[in-house]
Amino acid sequence: MRIKHRYAFRTDDNYKILKFIEERKIKYQPPTSEIPIAAIYIFEDDQNWIELKKIVDEYNLHPITSCEYSKAEYKQASWFKIRTPNHKLYPQPEDEYIERTYDSSCYCSKCGSNKKRLSEFRINGAIKWGKKNFLTLNWVHDQLFINDEVYNELIKSDFVGFDFMDVRNFKSDNIISGIKQIIVINKIPYGLVEDMMSFKKIYT
Repeated sequence: MRIKHRYAFRTDDNYKILKFIEERKIKYQPPTSEIPIAAIYIFEDDQNWIELKKIVDEYNLHPITSCEYSKAEYKQASWFKIRTPNHKLYPQPEDEYIERTYDSSCYCSKCGSNKKRLSEFRINGAIKWGKKNFLTLNWVHDQLFINDEVYNELIKSDFVGFDFMDVRNFKSDNIISGIKQIIVINKIPYGLVEDMMSFKKIYT
């Protein structure tokens, strides 16, 4: 298993980070819009990891962390987690989507836990899938959305433990074609993590 971190940073403010990755010739994702935000993906076994972490810690940046597994590890796994780097659009309305989509009476605003679904997600307009089949909405990384191709394959499959939910257009409130949300029905039981367990031990 390899542990990978994604850091996003402003190129007009975090000069030390930018200087370091350019001097070390580390590949990074430059800004794609007028907002000067770049991103870097780095594995913990990279020779530059320890030094880069010291620098990003100075700016109090927090990564999105994921794991990559070998084919042998996949064959030995007892269960899988589906995740996609394809993030698009924002849940609507942006300033109150939690109240519109969830029962927030027991919701923890600090950690985001204990949200119970009340309604479909709403977005602005249709999704341009391109070559992608899965996506998550920005701010809602624990929910998975699929296109018609995946939906039709899952309908024909023998897989169980999930259902589907429509997605609505925020302005018209009509159901948007070509996109479904996967709703997980079967859930694994809660587990306890010891305080001093390493990230690698938890995920293996």
